[in-house]
Amino acid sequence: MAAVKGDRTVNELAAHYQVHPTLIHAWKKQLLAGAEQAFANGATRVAAADAEAEKAELFEQIGRLKMELEWLWRSVKHEDIYLRGYEGVPPLAAGLGRYFGFYNEERRHQALGYRTPAAVYQGGRRRGG
Repeated sequence: MAAVKGDRTVNELAAHYQVHPTLIHAWKKQLLAGAEQAFANGATRVAAADAEAEKAELFEQIGRLKMELEWLWRSVKHEDIYLRGYEGVPPLAAGLGRYFGFYNEERRHQALGYRTPAAVYQGGRRRGG
C-alpha cells in the first residue's frame, strides 16, 4: 500500500522492509491490477449474505402465512361449512360471504387481543401502517 500511496520511493521501501526493489514493483503492479476485483468480491460477498438473510426471512414469513391460512380454513370449515351443509356453489358462496363478514367485522380473535380483524386493520391504517 505504501508503494501505491507514493509517500516514499521504491528504494526507500525496499531498504525499510529489506526486500529487493523489483519485488516492490511486482507487488504494486499486482495490487493495482487486482484491487478492483478484490474490493468487488467483498461487496459481492456482502450482497450475497444480505440476499441469503432476506431469503431466510421471506421463507419464515411464507411459513407463518401458510399456517395462518390453514388456521383460517379450519375455522371456516368447522364454524360454517360443516355446520350448514351447503347444497351447491351459489348457497356456499353466499354463506361464505356472510361468514367472512362475521369473521372480519364481529368475531373477536384471541390472537388480536380480543379485537376484530377490521378494527386492527383500521387502527393500522390510521397510524400510517
